Amino acid sequence: MGGGRRDARRQELLRRQLRETREIRRLVLEKLQEVGDLVTIPRADGAFYLLARIHTGMDPMKLTQRLIEEYKVAVIPGTTFGVQDQCLLRIAYGALQKATAAEGIGRLVRACDRFFQLDGRRCVDDLGNLELYSMRRLKNSFSGAC
Repeated sequence: MGGGRRDARRQELLRRQLRETREIRRLVLEKLQEVGDLVTIPRADGAFYLLARIHTGMDPMKLTQRLIEEYKVAVIPGTTFGVQDQCLLRIAYGALQKATAAEGIGRLVRACDRFFQLDGRRCVDDLGNLELYSMRRLKNSFSGAC
């Protein structure tokens, strides 16, 4: 009989963890909407991370380094996974508590606001690169200056 109760407790724990992970994912996605067109998140069912496409000409390793050093936000650059032609960042949230995830994604959004001067339809990164969002959308290119 004890084994049945243990299994039921395990199942309930797993359901609770899954529910919490979904809430954290929703929180992260909602917060990233604050940076608008600067970030695109491809749909990924079942993952405990996001692979964020940052529309910038900034090197993903340099962006990762700045996020860590200036904002204490740890992400993994897409180059780690072999992606060389885009600025991708892996944002993991699966092992985080909700408050920790909220703090971290808030820092990431503040960093984007600072690194990339968002002004309506244009984006100027702090290195002075400029591109119109509408041009990027028309070209459907993710490797431009913004």
